[in-house]
Amino acid sequence: MDTQDLKQQHLAYLKEKGVFDIHIELPTLNTEQIDFLKQYGHWLEALSNGTLRPFTDLQKAFIEVAKNERSPISPEEKAWFTYCFRLEYVRKYGNKYAGPRAHIENNSFAQDGNTSPYQGQSYI
Repeated sequence: MDTQDLKQQHLAYLKEKGVFDIHIELPTLNTEQIDFLKQYGHWLEALSNGTLRPFTDLQKAFIEVAKNERSPISPEEKAWFTYCFRLEYVRKYGNKYAGPRAHIENNSFAQDGNTSPYQGQSYI
């Protein structure tokens, strides 16, 4: 399958799956990050578990993060990493958050505080 075919497969997958259900509390993520997960969560999960093959360097880098082969760098990688970490916590201890609410409404990906080497690039 060539790159264009893979891209069409990824886009069709996104369209077919629809909104990703975030059924756990994510108090450390801002609204933009949660919206990103709702829009792309199924796709990120499919890249993580091998359902979809990566065709870009960004996707390959994301998979390295998903496999804990490197730390998350981009805001998108950080959002997915945080979601997966929280999901594992919930599976072990239940859906409770032991600490003050840190849900920040005005923090955007662009103002994350860390410069992403992927700024301006698209995952798809």
